Amino acid sequence: MRIAVLVSGSGSNLQALLDAGDDLGAEIVLVLSDKPSAFGLERARQAGIPTAVVRWADHPDRAAFTTAVCDAIEASGAEGVILAGFMRILSAEAVRRFPLRILNIHPS
Repeated sequence: MRIAVLVSGSGSNLQALLDAGDDLGAEIVLVLSDKPSAFGLERARQAGIPTAVVRWADHPDRAAFTTAVCDAIEASGAEGVILAGFMRILSAEAVRRFPLRILNIHPS
């Protein structure tokens, strides 16, 4: 399965996924953050994984932000989404667009 990983900070959960290698059973095709300064983006770049930033401040509300995040995920060809420390709350649109394909691995 092709997956997108959403991060907001250092990317320690992303690193665990990267360290899993083939045992992950999925291909990470995008790492997306709401913060351009998130170190998780650098971890992705070092691993040769495409990155994207969708800034909360660039959108008028949660719905518009969620639409932009989901659009970026779909454009990457990802089939599933892992929330790995992504602290923004997405609107219900994310669940509608990725039904049964979102996994939160961060206990936030």
